[in-house]
Amino acid sequence: MVWLLPGSALKNKVLRIFGHDISPTAHIGPVLALNVGRAVIGRDATIAALNVFRSLRLLEMGDGATMGSFNTISAHPAYQALHPEMGSLIMGEGAAITSRHFVDCSGIVRIGDMSAVAGQRTTILSHEIDITLNVQSAGQVLIDERSAVLTNCLVLKGAVLPPHSLLIANSALIKSRALNPAPGIYGGSPAQFIRSNPADAESWFERKEIATTELRIDLPRRAHSNGRSSGHRHSRISTFRQ
Repeated sequence: MVWLLPGSALKNKVLRIFGHDISPTAHIGPVLALNVGRAVIGRDATIAALNVFRSLRLLEMGDGATMGSFNTISAHPAYQALHPEMGSLIMGEGAAITSRHFVDCSGIVRIGDMSAVAGQRTTILSHEIDITLNVQSAGQVLIDERSAVLTNCLVLKGAVLPPHSLLIANSALIKSRALNPAPGIYGGSPAQFIRSNPADAESWFERKEIATTELRIDLPRRAHSNGRSSGHRHSRISTFRQ
């Protein structure tokens, strides 16, 4: 029931009493956590309200990692009797899961430093059934450092998104035949390498701050009276802090 309390220093302290490793500066909103073996939550890490955690062996979030609301993070506990690392969600420093995602951690799901599961409605599955052998197996999913999975993607057991890579919206990432897939932009179903990423120091992949705080609105210009459009216009950039 402690997990259902509002975020506070007292909540963090009580969770530590129950054996979890929670930084005093972490913020954990009211969430439903059932049969979570151990949580390791780093400095300034944030878990927003209204998430569900079920049957995890390990929930680990590095310093500054964030999780939005309405996510379901669950695992089938049977695999944990077969291997000590099954049932784990491991997020690196500055890693992010936004809102309304489903993450199956029956195996191991790793999200590297400064990487993100962005947008909404992405499903990550770390276990599957082998139709040929009639066996259910659990494995690993890796979103490597400084990479992003965009909205409404499917990521299956054995999938690896390389460092500094992007999985575009509505794509399905499966286990690669390549031992070390190249960094870049991936898309499609199944996702294929499209092109390399720009090496621009100003890009999201090379950002120094965890959060992206600059905002811009892109709208088409209104048509003139003669029916001609003046193209697109960018709004002024503003900055905000969450």
